[in-house]
Amino acid sequence: MFTDELIRWIFSETKGAEIIQELEMIFSTLQIIEHHGNNYKFKVSKDGHSIGYLFGYMEDIKTKFDVIEYSVSQTTLEQIFNNFAKEIE
Repeated sequence: MFTDELIRWIFSETKGAEIIQELEMIFSTLQIIEHHGNNYKFKVSKDGHSIGYLFGYMEDIKTKFDVIEYSVSQTTLEQIFNNFAKEIE
């Protein structure tokens, strides 16, 4: 029982590290916002790429890294404002 959980954890962490390494080759800035189990939330720099490019890229690599579900979104004006306010403080 414990061994099964350990194997799942190692698999999840290994795949996560591989995805991070792959994304770091494409984007100049990669920040891990959240990481719980096999769920990750990243913030990447745009680097001149469109959001469509990122969707296409994720579709291309999801099978390679056993990604079941992902989403891509742009920063909202509220998030920009909140980040700006944090920097001022």
